[in-house]
Amino acid sequence: MIKKVTLTVTSLVGLLAATSFAAEKTYVFGIVAKSNNNPVFQAAKTGAEDEAKKISQEHGVNVKIDWRTPNEEDPQKQVQAIEQLVNEGASGIAVSCSDANKLTDAINSAVKKGVPVVCFDSDAPKSKRLADFGTDDIDCGHKVMDQLAKEMGGKGVVAILAGNQNA
Repeated sequence: MIKKVTLTVTSLVGLLAATSFAAEKTYVFGIVAKSNNNPVFQAAKTGAEDEAKKISQEHGVNVKIDWRTPNEEDPQKQVQAIEQLVNEGASGIAVSCSDANKLTDAINSAVKKGVPVVCFDSDAPKSKRLADFGTDDIDCGHKVMDQLAKEMGGKGVVAILAGNQNA
């Protein structure tokens, strides 16, 4: 997960690098993950902040992370966060969609206003997001179950626990 967020932040900064960095310029990247209460996203926050510091030092610019993640999964709060980031002039936004259907319009609106948006962890494939940094869940599921079946000798009962089906 940290590698995905690092790649996401690096990709957003790379997009702006094409326009050449100006001295003392500040780039603010909003990150809207699913939930502050999820340790995976806390690790993602730390990774993004560390990468922002690294990029700032290496390129002589000021890169800041504006973490706008709700405490609990709430796609409406994610929509509000995206809208606020756009209105406040964010340089780019990375979002892990709690419900792609509810976030697509906000993502499309941000892109239309010139703010690049990428998805990580959970995509909004029908949106105009620039890229998705995530796992092919179907392929992953096949590989996990194949390996599990081998480990269990083809016998046994397996429980599958999943999160939000809309993510």
